[in-house]
Amino acid sequence: MHVAAGTYAGNVHVSKAVTVVGDPGDATAGPGASAPVIDGGSLPGSGFFIDNGVANVTIQGFEIANFTSNATGIAMASQPGGQHLLYHHPGQLLS
Repeated sequence: MHVAAGTYAGNVHVSKAVTVVGDPGDATAGPGASAPVIDGGSLPGSGFFIDNGVANVTIQGFEIANFTSNATGIAMASQPGGQHLLYHHPGQLLS
């Protein structure tokens, strides 16, 4: 799923395998200049929340701002080993 540039209020609930791409930019760290913004409006929570048991999720090319509860902006319910979860966070690629 490709997401257009813009500011989106609230959070994204992920309940199945999906690839969500904003503007991943180039080889430098962080999202591209036209990255969509997931804006929490200073509320608690995370930009993306991935349900327990969901595998094969990729999130790339977003700016996540103004959430007070999660430093990375991505929260996962308890994930058993062997699940593939990959997201691009400024400066690093985590899995």
